Amino acid sequence: MKVSILSIGDELLIGQITNTNAAWIGAEFSAAGIEVVEQLTVGDDARAIGEALEHCRARSEVVIVTGGLGPTHDDVTVEAVAARLGLSLTLDRDWLSRMEQYFKSLGRGMPPGNEKQAMLPEGAERIDNDCGTAPGAWIESAGFIIALTPGVPYEMQSMLKRVILPRLAARVKGVARVQKTIYTTGVGESALAAKCEQLDPPLSSQLTENLKLAWLPSPLGVRLRLTASAPTEAQAVAALSRFEAHLLKAAAPYVFGEAPGTGEVLLEAVVGEMLRAGKLTVAVAESCTGGLAGSRLTNIPGSSSYFVGGIIAYSNDVKTSTLGVSAEVLTKFGAVSEECARAMAEGAREMFKADIGLAVTGIAGPEGGSPEKPVGLVWIALAGASGTIARKFLFERDRARNRERAAQAALEMLRRRLLKA
Repeated sequence: MKVSILSIGDELLIGQITNTNAAWIGAEFSAAGIEVVEQLTVGDDARAIGEALEHCRARSEVVIVTGGLGPTHDDVTVEAVAARLGLSLTLDRDWLSRMEQYFKSLGRGMPPGNEKQAMLPEGAERIDNDCGTAPGAWIESAGFIIALTPGVPYEMQSMLKRVILPRLAARVKGVARVQKTIYTTGVGESALAAKCEQLDPPLSSQLTENLKLAWLPSPLGVRLRLTASAPTEAQAVAALSRFEAHLLKAAAPYVFGEAPGTGEVLLEAVVGEMLRAGKLTVAVAESCTGGLAGSRLTNIPGSSSYFVGGIIAYSNDVKTSTLGVSAEVLTKFGAVSEECARAMAEGAREMFKADIGLAVTGIAGPEGGSPEKPVGLVWIALAGASGTIARKFLFERDRARNRERAAQAALEMLRRRLLKA
């Protein structure tokens, strides 16, 4: 079964609102074994909606339409869909009554504009909205299914989970599909792909129509989404397991977690669990990341059991007075150096009486670099009972990405040390 996602709204086109609906629907359908072949976005224009609908009809069996079901003049989705299908609009008196009762329960009358939300294409099956006033609709026309949902995320998600997704999943017969997402960090997409092609046999040679691998890179790492299809779930699981075992021959050193389907794994959660299991504590000293590493560690519920505290030592004076970095180190080697990073990590460990001290210092940019120390240069150090280690990183010129990548690298450095603990 092939599905298109059609998102409607001028606010999406001008960037006023990020289209999170399409991403959410794609993830849910993929996990259910339903193939999404495209995502389209058009404005609040009846002609554009009609043309997009015809485009989707040519490529898929189902189109999920989100947005444009509101009570205002620019909400034209229902009218546009009905016109394209040659259907008249009919008043759903039951839904009209429900809306009137809803507004009455709020102590006010229903605004006149809301009446249009009770107008549905002739022959359409209403999909009740359990958290709003705009009903959805299920329309079948010449073997093509059109499901209309509101653009409000929680309203759309409710309709998808309660009605639309179960119906479509029931129509996918004879094929079992399983997915897993593997999370890696510390290696780029091209470098990891090259390692996978050096396997015997090369990883790409194992891919078929029923065994797929999606590469999903980001500044923080590469997600690998594995999908296997087979006549039975047991066969699909076995095929995916064999492929994963082969993949891990190349990827294992960089893998920090995995999740079924498109589930999410956070590096800070993995590190937190390792600290908790080892009954270890950590403290951080940050310069260029401005507290980002500490923020990520404390985003995890229960982090107080292993996170002791942190210092944002942005100026040299704070590095010296608070963390004990010597003036000699700063004068001879500079704030962005292995020596300074080591001293910061050791100072944080001592100051907070933590088992581990983690430090980050670098040049985030876009200015402040030199030929010897360019923008993107970062030193990360970790101090523990077995000594202090430090590592040099060279990122890019983008300030925000440099900060994100430095915090990620610090957490990954901590994870790898904990693996050896």
